[in-house]
Amino acid sequence: MKSKKVLASLLALSVLASSTLLGCGNKEEAKPANKTENSVETTGEKDKDQTYNVCGHEPDTLDPNLSSSDTAWRPQGFLYEGLTRYTPTEDGLGKIDPGVAEKWNMSKDGLKYTFNIRKDAKWSDGKRLTAKDFEYSWKRAVDPKNGAPYQALFNGIVKNATEVGKNKKFIDELGIKAIDDYTFEVTLEKPCGYFMELTYFPVLKPVRKDVIDKHGKKYGTEADTIVGNGAYTLKEWTNKNKMTFVKNENYWDKENVFLSTMNWKIIRDENARMQAYQTGEIDSVFVVDGQWIEKFKQDTESIYDNTVGNSLDYFILNFKNKYFANEKIRKAMAISFSREGFIDVVANGLGKATYGLIPDSITMGGTPYTKLVDNKFIKKIMDENKDPKKLFMEGLKEVGGEQDPNKLTFRIYTRGTSEQDKQEAEYYSQQWKENLGINIKLEQMDYNIMYKKIEAGDFDIGLAGWSADWNDPSAYLDNHNSDTGYYKTVGWVNKKFNTALLKAKETMDMNERAKLYGEAEKILIYDDTAIIPIYFGMTSTFRKKYIKNYKTGSFGFGDLKGVYISGRNK
Repeated sequence: MKSKKVLASLLALSVLASSTLLGCGNKEEAKPANKTENSVETTGEKDKDQTYNVCGHEPDTLDPNLSSSDTAWRPQGFLYEGLTRYTPTEDGLGKIDPGVAEKWNMSKDGLKYTFNIRKDAKWSDGKRLTAKDFEYSWKRAVDPKNGAPYQALFNGIVKNATEVGKNKKFIDELGIKAIDDYTFEVTLEKPCGYFMELTYFPVLKPVRKDVIDKHGKKYGTEADTIVGNGAYTLKEWTNKNKMTFVKNENYWDKENVFLSTMNWKIIRDENARMQAYQTGEIDSVFVVDGQWIEKFKQDTESIYDNTVGNSLDYFILNFKNKYFANEKIRKAMAISFSREGFIDVVANGLGKATYGLIPDSITMGGTPYTKLVDNKFIKKIMDENKDPKKLFMEGLKEVGGEQDPNKLTFRIYTRGTSEQDKQEAEYYSQQWKENLGINIKLEQMDYNIMYKKIEAGDFDIGLAGWSADWNDPSAYLDNHNSDTGYYKTVGWVNKKFNTALLKAKETMDMNERAKLYGEAEKILIYDDTAIIPIYFGMTSTFRKKYIKNYKTGSFGFGDLKGVYISGRNK
């Protein structure tokens, strides 16, 4: 799951849907949704021309089972629909709603989920979509012979997934099967409090076996190879130029799809994107440059959305370095720079300082995790240690050896080579020099090189990034499990953390889960300060006022269902 996450940063792309956790531990059955209940309310007369012009990056593939990045998942959201979908709510959060599955239920022991596939679901070529298509697609994503980036997604969750991944069991022994054409069943290894969160995940959206067999590895790389089940179809894909999506007349809820055409223009240069929005060539744009933000704020025909996302920047420290193996030194470094100062000085205000690992956007049972758990753990360390330099010197004394911080030099690796990456690292370096006296050697490199060095243990400080795939604290905490996590090579081991995290994931009671997640986060950030959280990035988006019913959020990859155009030429 790392291939998407390592790209998370202040510049994370805006996404088109919101999310919240459906409490699968205390709600056994979902009410079926019909077209009347799903109807989208609109205000204002719709324009005759319902063409939406946007810009975005070019995906490497539009094959959901084999993809791993926002760049691919965002356009895939228009082409495919999973068992469930996210619907933004008025409180800025969201809820899991029926997608291809019109209803579902969970067994009393929490081990079996049964999904009822809607009988009016079709593929874009008009053929019937069945539970067998989901069985094929989910097994395709898990089967190790396919080399899917998220092959291990179900490990420890779905029955036999771990053994299948190790080639110790056959793919047909995976706990996934179609009971009949309209009944899809998933059997878990053990209860999982966030399983329903996975049912909207892009990798698990369906593809059709006969189409995959026909096109092989070319599937998802050209428009005429793709057969989807979402609100749109891909009419045209001109490499490095644009993609053209048109309304899918075979989509089960086409009455609530109002846009007839969407032109996805591939514009790589940032200034060219800004100018395209300024001239009206595109109808919305994601902006990170402060000057452009101020300029577009003056446009009375634009609407500005500035939302805190779930992309986290934080420091990874090498516990194999004798200095960073010391708790006082780690804590001193965590409290000796101004997060707010960075947001103001370097990030153009596009971020929110954080003193914990889990953001406000993560919810449990419809309530933000941060309201259930007071996770401002770095603040607590600050309150207990008013003098970071004093704490640092105490750490040096415990370590022994060099006692003059001015003679100490540590390397900091960035996960990018841009000017923004450089300015960010320089800011922290200056703060540590001023407040602790230490020297920092900046080494810029591409993110894949940085993470390879971290995996090899060849680093002092890494400026890392992460963005949650689904709405659960485990999406952030899992990385730091010293047995199975992505950062297990950094040398931090705490069995109490591992145990609390595992118990939380298996607990169905929401309040107990939150308590256990809070215990794990406290161990990671306050007790051991194994990592140093810095800030969450913001999505800063401008759109024209004639784009109606457009909603943004922190999770999911929406399909623009319900969006329409009214008054473009007034």
